[in-house]
Amino acid sequence: MKRRLYYLFPDVPHAQSLQRDLSTLAIPGMSVHTLVDEQSRFNGTGDIHTLAETDRDAVREWYLWRINLAIFFLALVTFVVMLVTSPSLYLILPALVMAASFAAGLYFTLHIPNVHQDEFNHAIHHGEVLMMVDVPTAEINKVDQHVHRLHPEALAGGVGWAA
Repeated sequence: MKRRLYYLFPDVPHAQSLQRDLSTLAIPGMSVHTLVDEQSRFNGTGDIHTLAETDRDAVREWYLWRINLAIFFLALVTFVVMLVTSPSLYLILPALVMAASFAAGLYFTLHIPNVHQDEFNHAIHHGEVLMMVDVPTAEINKVDQHVHRLHPEALAGGVGWAA
């Protein structure tokens, strides 16, 4: 499983420098994504986005969260209807579905880190460059230390779960 590391750079040349340095860590160019303002020019990576494009991970998370809530409330309605009409041992089924849905939501909110590109919009509008690097979970510390050692100007923006 991969994680997405977010780094904010003051300008395009600094971000291009990181792109070159990441190749020494054997991180392929397709694992590096760049988000720039519409007026900025950036060459050197294959995946460059502007703020006009959507954050797919945020959309996916939005749908998954809504589906989880729908499952929970459908099970709750089923539980109440069964309780009122004919209380029986089968009440355990909707109760288990509610518990599983609640546990999944709790696990997601407490244990899965997530960062959204929307959090960087203000900085990007001011000419800063957001670089997102997809790395295996085991290499997060190595890559992060490498970036901070060679690029003290990089502002770490967090770790996302959906790379």
